[in-house]
Amino acid sequence: VLEGASLAVKELGVEIIAVGDEAAINACVAENDIRMEGITVRHAPDVLTMHDNPTDVLKKKPDSSMAVGLRMLREGEGELIIENSLPGDRMITLSKNLLGR
Repeated sequence: VLEGASLAVKELGVEIIAVGDEAAINACVAENDIRMEGITVRHAPDVLTMHDNPTDVLKKKPDSSMAVGLRMLREGEGELIIENSLPGDRMITLSKNLLGR
């Protein structure tokens, strides 16, 4: 995902905010020698699992990458979320709960 984000910055001139565990992101960047120009990191320490109920996530894991990212969208800090690990139905439920749509 970060390699694709780096390529998007280079090819499309977009700015990207990577939301997740900052230490894990930094480790991935170092391990894969990924250029981070145009990419900022927003720390989100809570980790979602396939067993998390999407209706409870906002209360139990308010600092998960999805919750933080959706709040950022709601507050006008972004235009798009790309999620690579959460099933679509769970993401829709979480989005509706936070964004009210």
